[in-house]
Amino acid sequence: MPPLNSSVELKDDTVIIVLGASGDLAKKKTFPALFGLYRNKFLPKDIKIVGYARTKMDHAEYLRRVKSYIKVPTKEMEEQLESFCNLCTYISGQYDQDESFVNLNNHLKEIEKGHKEQNRIFYMALPPSVFITVSEQLKRNCYPKDGIARIIVEKPFGKDLGSSRELQKALEPNWKEEEIFRIDHYLGKEMVKNILILRFGNEFFGATWNRHHIDNVQITFKEPFGTEGRGGYFDEFGIIRDVMQNHLLQVLTLLAMERPISFSAEDIRDEKVRVLRGMDAIEPKNVIIGQYGRSLDGSKPAYKEDDTVPQDSRCATFCAMVAYIKNERWDGVPFILKAGKALNEQKTEVRIQFRDVTSGIFKDIPRNELVIRVQPNESVYIKMNSKLPGLSMQTVVTELDLTYRRRFSDLKIPEAYESLILDALKGDHSNFVRDDELDASWKIFSPLLHYLDDNKEIIPMEYPYGSRGPAVLDDFTSSFGYQFSDAAGYQWPLHSAAPNRLTTGMRAASWTGSPSIKGRSEATKMALLAFSLTGVSFTWGVEMSYCTPYLLQLGLTKSRTSLVWIAGPLSGLIIHPLIGVIADRSRSKWGRRRPFMLGGAVVVALCLLLLGWTSEVVGLFVHDVEKKRSATIAVAVLAIYGVDFAINAAQACCRSLIVDTLPISQQQLGSAWAIRMQAIGSLIAYIVGSIDMVTTFGTRFGDTQFKQMTVVAAIFLIVSVVITSYSVKERVLIAARGADETHGFFHVISQLYKTTMDLPPRIQSICWVQFWSWIGWFPFLFYSTTWVGETYFRYENPESAASSSDTLGDVGRLGSLSLVIFSGVTFLSSVLLPFGVRSPDSNSKRANFTSRPPPRMAALLRRFKRVRPSLQTAWFLSHLVFAGTMIFAPMARSLKFATFLVSVCGIPWAVSGWAPFAFMGIEINKLALEPPSRPTATMITSTTFRTHGYRPIDSVEPDMEMDVLRLNHRSGGDDDSDVEDSSSTIESPSTGELAGIYLGVLNVYTTLPQFVGTFISWIVFSILEPGVPPVGQKPPPTPDEQGGGETSSSGARDGEWMNLDTDAPNAIAVCLFIGALSALVAAEATRRFRALR
Repeated sequence: MPPLNSSVELKDDTVIIVLGASGDLAKKKTFPALFGLYRNKFLPKDIKIVGYARTKMDHAEYLRRVKSYIKVPTKEMEEQLESFCNLCTYISGQYDQDESFVNLNNHLKEIEKGHKEQNRIFYMALPPSVFITVSEQLKRNCYPKDGIARIIVEKPFGKDLGSSRELQKALEPNWKEEEIFRIDHYLGKEMVKNILILRFGNEFFGATWNRHHIDNVQITFKEPFGTEGRGGYFDEFGIIRDVMQNHLLQVLTLLAMERPISFSAEDIRDEKVRVLRGMDAIEPKNVIIGQYGRSLDGSKPAYKEDDTVPQDSRCATFCAMVAYIKNERWDGVPFILKAGKALNEQKTEVRIQFRDVTSGIFKDIPRNELVIRVQPNESVYIKMNSKLPGLSMQTVVTELDLTYRRRFSDLKIPEAYESLILDALKGDHSNFVRDDELDASWKIFSPLLHYLDDNKEIIPMEYPYGSRGPAVLDDFTSSFGYQFSDAAGYQWPLHSAAPNRLTTGMRAASWTGSPSIKGRSEATKMALLAFSLTGVSFTWGVEMSYCTPYLLQLGLTKSRTSLVWIAGPLSGLIIHPLIGVIADRSRSKWGRRRPFMLGGAVVVALCLLLLGWTSEVVGLFVHDVEKKRSATIAVAVLAIYGVDFAINAAQACCRSLIVDTLPISQQQLGSAWAIRMQAIGSLIAYIVGSIDMVTTFGTRFGDTQFKQMTVVAAIFLIVSVVITSYSVKERVLIAARGADETHGFFHVISQLYKTTMDLPPRIQSICWVQFWSWIGWFPFLFYSTTWVGETYFRYENPESAASSSDTLGDVGRLGSLSLVIFSGVTFLSSVLLPFGVRSPDSNSKRANFTSRPPPRMAALLRRFKRVRPSLQTAWFLSHLVFAGTMIFAPMARSLKFATFLVSVCGIPWAVSGWAPFAFMGIEINKLALEPPSRPTATMITSTTFRTHGYRPIDSVEPDMEMDVLRLNHRSGGDDDSDVEDSSSTIESPSTGELAGIYLGVLNVYTTLPQFVGTFISWIVFSILEPGVPPVGQKPPPTPDEQGGGETSSSGARDGEWMNLDTDAPNAIAVCLFIGALSALVAAEATRRFRALR
């Protein structure tokens, strides 16, 4: 948009003075925007930037604050930042003292020596309470005598019509209107600036842009976080003053204004003012207000739980209202404005819903909609009806789409503040608020604000943190004509501006249906979604508790037993990517994950039963004793491999189901519930395993402890998977991505290998920590129960080893008892540690995954808030705790001490299931949000469109252009119609395209150390217990002895598989000791990760 004819672009001899330079606004918005303009060469060459604030600090501290919110991912940007800092100086002073501003003026004169004129831009990043005082001081003491002065004023411009006019009256004597630039940063957003082009640059919109074709217009602003410590400030203004009177009303005027005579600032603002003057004051009957309470799971606080908010506050954190414009174009069309904090997602969008199709040939056909997504993922799309391919005349909703980050992948979208500061330098007022415009807007809102303030009996409706707002919202919008669509909606692409090498060039996938979870509360939904993992975890618990002693009882040596456990890492390495490829392309009407979950569970159950009754099954076919012994061992090993491979398939789909079903904003919560369900499953497994099942329940389900445990595990797994499968509804794949049709398993492995070889430094560091830590965890997870039981029989009660009729059951029960305590410690740690550990994203006010403690604990934990360690420190300490515990394993001589050592490891185990995935999630999101570092990137401004290296439309691949025209479920922020009932539709799920490959790499670094651990265990067992009969024990029974004594039907005599020589080293303890040494290496790797930036 060309600047005003009377305006002058400041190119030389310019100084920008940032008042309030030590505040949050300056650090988070102003300085990053100035740096963005500087590095893209939009600032004058000799410009200087002066910071002014009350805070006393030296130049080094000032530069540290300037840099604090500026991201520099490349070496080139680091050098540019240093060069930018050379332009910056700082001076401290008061806001109400002449002496301070005289000093500021002298500082400016010193900088301006040699300048032909004094051009000064004063940026007021200040609280409203000092606006008038500072503006007067600037005029009196710092106004240039020879040059141009401009003052940029941040909102809020008053609290109502009276205070706004008071502010204007104070500015008028000192500053001319053409010198004042009132910032509403929404006017600098790319999609808001695009509204005029969309409207007046496309003739087909102009013909339908009126009350005859448009039924209603929705303008929505949603934030997924609350006031986050700013409650005291926010309580003075509320959501209406903070967002609706300025941001949303500005968008409304651009949507509703008539075509201006030109794109000059005055012509545009004249038309906007005409719209505002055609609007009556908002009527209270057309308004609903709300205030957020605690989240349904209790993890997020209510608005009034903020210490800075009065307990009797009636401040609205949510508001929906309807405005009307009385003119020929818009008469009778409701403009529905919605804004709220602590909602279920972040988005700002315009949704224009057209009238019903008038022809009678279609029945209940959805309305057309034009959606303008302002943020995030700037996009424009039109929902239109089309014929569904086939022989019928069935219709389907499709989208004509313009997604900026796909269509303009080579161009940089400027930040709003960058654009507005550049406009101020040019003297272009087009995207700033004029005084009469401000006056007209307050006339619309002030009566409503006074009505709400004066009527104390009006209390905002409470809505849960993380919901869509008050329960009456849907009825409210429906009453003004908005129709919710059940049609397939729009799937938003990844945030990444850079092309994803896994998806570039692929044809889009097509879907039908909507993911949903049964349940009335969020906690119930999450529990049902992750409940299948309790069965998976229960099965793992039984396997780890009983299978090692079972194999030893059958006659397998410890060295060979260690080789059997290659099944675990081998199945994880093969099954995860394989089942992922197969399930991703599944077009089953039951969904992509649940059939494989159920199929895997059934196979696991059959293999468990085969494992428990191996001797009996083999005995049906083999009668020779020696052959039967060998066959029994072979079948048992085969059954264990079957269990491991099938349960990995089921587990992979259980986890994928969580990712598929939940939106990105709830992925962290889903992971937390997955960990809890796993801990509960393990705890139940070890509690049940510690009970003498044969004595308690008889021999109905088997005559040994192990047999009965396999029965319980099989039933538990199937029931848990059935419950989740029944409770969760998946969307159904109609057509897979084009690339999926031609690339299969080997393509995925190839991509995995290439990515592994070229990992970002911090992700590589996380993977190395995982590698070394899992060398330590492997022997612990598979041998700890055997070690505890063996320690008891070796050192405390060796006589019972020979007299027991079920030594395997005894060892399993003793080991399970220790793991009951271990699992209890793990579960408590997983619940409590997040309260005492500072999250890795704690600097962000949107760190949604940091839980809030229960009220009884809040006071206690508040004392430790300032001293609690970071997650990096907790991860580092967890390795030291594990190492310091397992180093004592060879010294354990009693059941209590061995149990104690196992129990303590529950704390580092909880951290190991939390920290690596939290850090990986953060790093993956950083990668997804990074702008492309491509040499052809350019910046679009309001007056410039430089396209060096830009590809014309005819050079863009057709598949890439159409990649986002997807048939998908209607959620994902598309039409806000996810009504929260007992089977509510969930918002847009994560695509997982970028996360999948890096989590696959992490899985490689988790499984490979298990091979290393297996090899170490094999060497240790081969040296220390090479398979000869232990001291004091008889050799395995001969065929003649088979009929007498207490023996297993095909293996060693009960107790003979244990080495009870108290003088011999305990081989398992040695393995645990070596694992402790590996944990020390993991601690060092974690320390290096902490230092890596």
